[in-house]
Amino acid sequence: MSKDFIQYYPERTQIIFFDLEFYVPECDREGRIGLKANPYRDGHFLIGGTFYRFYSLVNYPNKVVKKDFWIWDYKGSEESMLKDILSFIEESWNIITKKENQAELFFSGIGISRVDIQYLFARSHKYHLRTDEQLFNLFNKSRFLDFETIVIPYFNNKDTMLKTKSTGEIISKFKIERERGKADSLWEQYDNKDYKPIKERNMNEVADLLTIYKIVISKIHSANIIKKYSNEVFERKCSALYDMEECEFFRFCYNNSDGEWHYLNEELSSEEIEKLHLIQERIRKE
Repeated sequence: MSKDFIQYYPERTQIIFFDLEFYVPECDREGRIGLKANPYRDGHFLIGGTFYRFYSLVNYPNKVVKKDFWIWDYKGSEESMLKDILSFIEESWNIITKKENQAELFFSGIGISRVDIQYLFARSHKYHLRTDEQLFNLFNKSRFLDFETIVIPYFNNKDTMLKTKSTGEIISKFKIERERGKADSLWEQYDNKDYKPIKERNMNEVADLLTIYKIVISKIHSANIIKKYSNEVFERKCSALYDMEECEFFRFCYNNSDGEWHYLNEELSSEEIEKLHLIQERIRKE
């Protein structure tokens, strides 16, 4: 096989879902609404974050390696914490580089290409943890699945400008029910050494990233599912299913309301849609 051919080996293809928390000193907390964290300003630093290493193509898609890193567990040493974060990312790259034509590492989150990756690069550069070339290879040779842009087509756009979406907008759109405090409240929590809510909020948000990913995949698959079959074609598809349970499920997914056509059941859950999509893809190939 040519080395120039990009391959997705299931046991090596990884998406790292992650979210970081940044400290902003009190003198920089007022002013314009928007991002206040800046890795190049005095007094700003990385508090920590949660990382999920997700093998998206394996047969057991819930396999996730979870790691979290917090500055209070490193006696306040941002440098030591960053060393462990870089080691975790390098572990993923080492799995990938064992195959010369394996696709690059994926990073996924909300706003990560704009903020989180840049912050990791800047703070690692500050402590000279790797050369600039090595840092570029670790972060910028990866691929980004940034939900703040991916989900734009799922929102109604009332004008001619495409707009990125915030975490709050995304979880509301996808009906992810979770109580979220204000992002800037964590700075006061950190000042008061109230670390538990910082960690819990962050870990919940990364868990939500995986939920968002699965919802987006389900929506894509749902759009590709065949919406109706004629009676003749439907029975032919059923006969191609040798597993009786699978055949019964396939029949459950379609309603024969007018006697001539079988129509897709619009009340299928996301899990049922995924199962139906896999069945239809297999039928297409046979």
